[in-house]
Amino acid sequence: MPLSCGNDTAAAVRRDCVFEPLSNRWLPKRCGTALGLHVKPTLKAIDSEPYRFYRDPRGEREIHEHDWAKIPLEKRHHFAHCVNLLMQGAAGLAFGGMIEEHARDWEHVKHCADTILTAAKGLPGWNKINSFVRVRAGECY
Repeated sequence: MPLSCGNDTAAAVRRDCVFEPLSNRWLPKRCGTALGLHVKPTLKAIDSEPYRFYRDPRGEREIHEHDWAKIPLEKRHHFAHCVNLLMQGAAGLAFGGMIEEHARDWEHVKHCADTILTAAKGLPGWNKINSFVRVRAGECY
């Protein structure tokens, strides 16, 4: 059974939900076992600078109270959000626990995978050999 924070910030605050910047959502405190135990420490090690939110596309008027409907985001936030989402789904499968709705939304997960791969294709050496993999027999669960 899903846990809900309602439809707006006021409802989320009344329901004692917490704002998760990489989810762009208010989430129930009990939600996100995979997020809290496994994903956050990994993402923090990669990108420890705090995320900021703005009222305007030029990033001049910062928002602090997390009360908005649609806001502009930095590109790094979009990528971190997508990595968070993919890791959250994998951690949920590996370790159990609840995960947020977007980690189960196939269209959103596809969008995130496409966003990451499209950016990676623009990196120098995209089509050059730079690693090796051990080929093995596998299992499906």
